[in-house]
Amino acid sequence: MKLGRCPICKSQLYLQQLIEDDAGREVMATLAKLDKHLGRHLMEYIALFRPEKSDLSLSRAAKLISEVLALTHNHDALREAVYQTASSIKAKRLEGSNAQPLKNHNYLKQVLNTVSDTFNSGLKSEVKGNVEIKAQGRPESAAENKRKFEEQMAKFKGDHHVC
Repeated sequence: MKLGRCPICKSQLYLQQLIEDDAGREVMATLAKLDKHLGRHLMEYIALFRPEKSDLSLSRAAKLISEVLALTHNHDALREAVYQTASSIKAKRLEGSNAQPLKNHNYLKQVLNTVSDTFNSGLKSEVKGNVEIKAQGRPESAAENKRKFEEQMAKFKGDHHVC
């Protein structure tokens, strides 16, 4: 089943190609369960692991996604941490520094620790370097979401997409 064309590079997208692979099915199923903002920011973050001269395999993407989602059950804090991490690294790359693919989630964990303080009144605990959130944060308002989206679009206006 042809899904259509990539809105950026105009190449054809086929659903069969994505779901024939076990990892592709896993990635699609996981993303389908997330809210659209977390899913979008998570994919931007996962793309930072892509090797310079090749594509990121779907099995590697599936593993990275499961590792990130295992960091916390608080999707509000995770969404903000993933957004801040990806934005910061993309900005550094646009400046010409830090062009190497990410190798681990250490920077995200640091950001998540900081963000989780905002979303939770100090109700967090660290277990073997992972963050576990025990209380849910406040939901993001439509105005906050729009403001963040506009900020992100302004930052990455010159960013190019490669399929």
